[in-house]
Amino acid sequence: MWASAKAYLADGAAGQAYRRSAAVVAVLAASLALAGCLPATTTRQFGVLVSTDPTAGTVTFREATLFTGDEAAIEAARDGRQVGGPFYVRLGSQTRTLALAPDANVVLLGYDSAGDFSPVPADAATFLHGSPLRDATPYYWFDLDGDRIVGVAAVESP
Repeated sequence: MWASAKAYLADGAAGQAYRRSAAVVAVLAASLALAGCLPATTTRQFGVLVSTDPTAGTVTFREATLFTGDEAAIEAARDGRQVGGPFYVRLGSQTRTLALAPDANVVLLGYDSAGDFSPVPADAATFLHGSPLRDATPYYWFDLDGDRIVGVAAVESP
C-alpha cells in the first residue's frame, strides 16, 4: 500500500503525531500509475534522503523498507519496537549515491488550503538544489533505472 509513512526510529521519533490525507494517497497512487510508463528495467526503492549534490547531479539516500498494516506491527516487534500507527520504517545499512536524470519525474508534497498534504510536481533541478517542499519529508520512493534515478515521489513523514 502506498500511503503516508510514520517512522519509528531509534532517535525517539516514535509517538509523534502525524497527518494523513487522501491527497497523499492520490500522489502515491499516481506514482504507481507512472511506474507503468517507465522503462521495463525500472525498479522502485523506498529510502531516506541523505543529501543532494547539484554540481554532480547526484542524490544520496539510505535504503529502507516501509511496512504497512499488520505487517508493520510484526516487523516492528521483530526489531524490538512497538508501532502506534499503521506504518513502520526499517532503515537499511546501505547508502547509495546515484545520478538524478535531468528529466526525472519528481513529485513533492505541499500543503493545500485545508492544511493537508497535496502533490506538487517539481523538476530535477528543484530537487537537487533543495526547497522547503523537498525538505518537508526525508522519505521518498526512488524509481531506479540501473544506476540512475528516473523518478522521485515524496512520502509524508511524521
